[in-house]
Formats: sequence, structure tokens, C-alpha cells
Amino acid sequence: MSGAPLEIRAVRAERATAWFREAYALFRAEPLIWALLGAALLLALLGSQFLPSGANLLVTLALPVMTGGVLIGCEAQARGEPLRIGTLWAASTRGRVGALIGLGVLSLLGLLLAAVAGLLVVGASVGGVLISGGGLESLQIGASAVILLLVVLIALLPISMALWFAPALVALHAQSPLRALVLSFRACWRNAGALGLQGLLLIPIAVAATIPLALGWLVAMPVITASIYFSARDIFSSVQPPAA
Repeated sequence: MSGAPLEIRAVRAERATAWFREAYALFRAEPLIWALLGAALLLALLGSQFLPSGANLLVTLALPVMTGGVLIGCEAQARGEPLRIGTLWAASTRGRVGALIGLGVLSLLGLLLAAVAGLLVVGASVGGVLISGGGLESLQIGASAVILLLVVLIALLPISMALWFAPALVALHAQSPLRALVLSFRACWRNAGALGLQGLLLIPIAVAATIPLALGWLVAMPVITASIYFSARDIFSSVQPPAA
């Protein structure tokens, strides 16, 4: 069952810096538990990429459930409640596991379609080079392939926009997976300035987290996840029914 209708608010771009400050404040309050949660998310993320097929599929579907649980933990801690490692599975207490797994399935389908489109572009370009027999024409076809691949990468942007808030909307606002994807895309579109700045701030955070043997990701992963919670809290609000 879907949750209450949500209103999408427009926020100032500079709010993005506050989301990271608030997220880091949560981390500092419970650094050990947050580091353990970050390690769990990192292991799941790596497992979804490098485990044998079948195992990585299960981990990929479990990742939204874990992310939703951590977002629920953010909400609880922001209310002054203690953070626990068991928050990884907090989605089960709200009956949102099935919806979050459904979100994972939709995410996989979207990424699969993007990958297929990329392979088709590469295949068509390579085929063109082979047919042309090399020379200047092959250089032109190669340049065209690069442009087309950039177009495919740009096409991934709407998928990223749809996925950015979707776990929070499913876990915290009881939205259906499809509705969460639509709302997330609309929110990112309406708040392009703030979300764009949030994305830019992720770059130095990721670089700093990777330099010390990637150990900084034990801090970066929780902070990034919590920043998504605070941005969702700023941007989405429940629409109250009119008074009788």
C-alpha cells in the first residue's frame, strides 16, 4: 500500500552544504556504529559488482533493503533515538522489504537497458570500422562512436535522478517503487541547483575517501547516505488532507 501523497519543495542551492554538515554531525555522534554500517554498505556494493553471477544478483537486490534501513536509522537518530547496527534491516519492521527489493529489480532493468544501448552503439561503430577498411573513414567512425557513447552516458542521468531519492521514498514515506522513481526524478529536476551542487561536493569527498587506502569510505559512505536523508527531508513533505 502506498503512503500519503507527497509535495516536492524547491530549496536553495546552498542547502546542499548544510546536508553534508548535518550528515557529518550524525556520524560524529555515533562514529563506531556508523563506520560499521558504512563497511556493510561498502561490502554489499562491492559484492554486487564482483561476486559470481547469482550471488551478486542477491546482493544487488539486498542493497536497497540495507540502504533503506540505514535511512530509517538516520531518521531515528535525527529524532534523538539511539543508532543501532540492526538498523540495516529496519525496513523489515515497516514492511518495506518487498517494495525495496522491487525497487532493486526496477533499478537493474533500467541499468540493463542502458548497458544494452551502449553495447548496440559500440557494436554498430565497430562494425562500421570493419566495413570501411580503416583510413580516414575509420577515424571518423571512431569519433562518432565516442560521441554516441557520451550520449549514452548522458542518457544514464535520468536513471540516476530517478534512483537518487527512491530508497528514501520507499523506506520513509511508504511509496511504491514505481512512484518513488517518478517522484525522485521530479524532485531532482525541480532542485537541479541544489542536487547539482550536492553531486559536485561528492567529488572531493570521494577523492579524499579513496586516498588513505580507501579507508575514508568508512566515513564517506555513511555521510553520503545521511546527506541523502537530509536532502529528502528538506525536499519532500506529506500532503495533509483538507480538514473535514
